[in-house]
Amino acid sequence: MTVPLATRPTAPESVRTAGQLVAIALVFELIAFAGSYSTIRADAFTYAKKMAEGPNGPQNVDQMATIVAVLSIVIASVVALVFTAGLLWLVWRGIGWARFLLAWVAAVIAVMLVIDVLGLLLGFSPGDGAADLPTWAMIPRILGGVAAMGAAAALLHPDTKKFLDASAAYRREGHGPHQRGDSR
Repeated sequence: MTVPLATRPTAPESVRTAGQLVAIALVFELIAFAGSYSTIRADAFTYAKKMAEGPNGPQNVDQMATIVAVLSIVIASVVALVFTAGLLWLVWRGIGWARFLLAWVAAVIAVMLVIDVLGLLLGFSPGDGAADLPTWAMIPRILGGVAAMGAAAALLHPDTKKFLDASAAYRREGHGPHQRGDSR
C-alpha cells in the first residue's frame, strides 16, 4: 500500500539540470540556425526566379527571396521554441511521455552533431546544411549538440524517472490537472 502524497513532489537536481541544458541547447541551435540564412536565401532566390518566369510571378525576385528566407527562419525558430518550451514545462510538471519525447529530440540533435562534425572532418558532407554553415555558426551548433547530449542523459537519469513516477502517483490521488489518468 502506498502512502498518500500531501504535497506535489519536488523536482530533483537531474530535472533542473535537464531544463538548463535544454535551454542552453535551444539557444545555441537557434543561433546556429540563423547562420543558415545565406543557404535558405539562395534556395528561396532560385525558387522565386522560377516563379517570376510565370505570368503571376513576383516582380522583385531579390526582395521575395529575402522575405521568404527571413520568414522561414523566424517561423521555424518560433515553432522550435514553443515546442521545446512546452515539452520542458510538461516534464517540469511531471508528465512522463514528455520526458521521452524531449530526450528523443535531444538525442537526435546530439546524433546530428556527431554526423555533422564527422562529415566536416572527413569530407563526407558536401551539399549538407552543416557544410554550408559559416564557422561562427558551427561553434554554437557544436555547443548546442553537446548540451543536448547532457540534456538527454539528465532526462533519462533514474532520479528523473522517480520524480515522474511520484508526480503520476500525486495526480492519481486527485491532485493536479490530470486527475483520472496516469499519463506516463
